[in-house]
Amino acid sequence: MTRSDQQQNPIVIFVTGEKTLLKLSKVNQELANTLEEFRNEGARIYFVTDGTDKSAEWAEKDIQKAGFPQLIEKSITSSMMRGMHSLQPDYYLHLTTSVNVKPQDTIYIDHTPEALDFAKAEGAHVVSSDPQDQLVKSLKATYNKMKPT
Repeated sequence: MTRSDQQQNPIVIFVTGEKTLLKLSKVNQELANTLEEFRNEGARIYFVTDGTDKSAEWAEKDIQKAGFPQLIEKSITSSMMRGMHSLQPDYYLHLTTSVNVKPQDTIYIDHTPEALDFAKAEGAHVVSSDPQDQLVKSLKATYNKMKPT
C-alpha cells in the first residue's frame, strides 16, 4: 500500500538522540522552519532518546534552548520501551507501536548507521543526520516523496 492510499495517516518523524539534537541545534533555523512546515501539514514529530526519563528531561531543556519546543509532540525514552535501545533489531518496531503508526508512515532521523539500518528493515524511511549540512535537504526530499499525491 502506498502513502497516497493512506491519506488519513499523518507522517511521523522521529528525531533521535542527544547527539542528533546537538547537530540539529547547529542547523537550527532552517530545520526548525522545515519541521514547522511539516507539522502544519499534519506531521507528528517525536524526540527519541536511548536514555532514562531524566535524559528526556534534560533533552526537553535542550529542545527548548534549540528553539524546537512547539514542534515536538512528545519525548520517548528507551525506559518507556522496557529498556530497549536503538541498536537492537526490534527497537524500531516497538517505537512505532508505542505511537500507533506503521513504519512506512515514518521518517527516522539518526546519526548511527546501524540504527538507520534497523529502522529501514522495518519499512521506515530513514534520514542520516550526518553530514549535517545535508540533513534538511535529505529530510525534505524524503518527506515530499511520502506526501500523498
